[in-house]
Amino acid sequence: MTPSARSTAYLRKHGYIVCRVEQRLHMPASPFPITKDAFGFGDLLAALPAEGEVEGEIALVQVTSSGNMRARQAKIAMEPLAMKWKGAGGVILLHGWSKKGPRGKRKVWTLKEEVL
Repeated sequence: MTPSARSTAYLRKHGYIVCRVEQRLHMPASPFPITKDAFGFGDLLAALPAEGEVEGEIALVQVTSSGNMRARQAKIAMEPLAMKWKGAGGVILLHGWSKKGPRGKRKVWTLKEEVL
């Protein structure tokens, strides 16, 4: 299961509707596909519908490994569209995945989530 699939499952479990917005572009001159994120930083678009007194939320989610979160955070901070997204009321979530668990025991995928 990919990190994006893990984040999608996590968000859906918590009531969000989710759509993958990251694109893989296959360029004829390149042997490898190029990945393009929504607004330069979003892999997933997630919306949490409003319920009763609780306000709704719309978020773009950047998904990575836990060890790469600082680099992604710096990349998003340099992206001018990130501030515009937040200015429009959008939330930016950073999801970092890594396998964790006690020594000698089975390791499980664990999410570290930051709101930027």
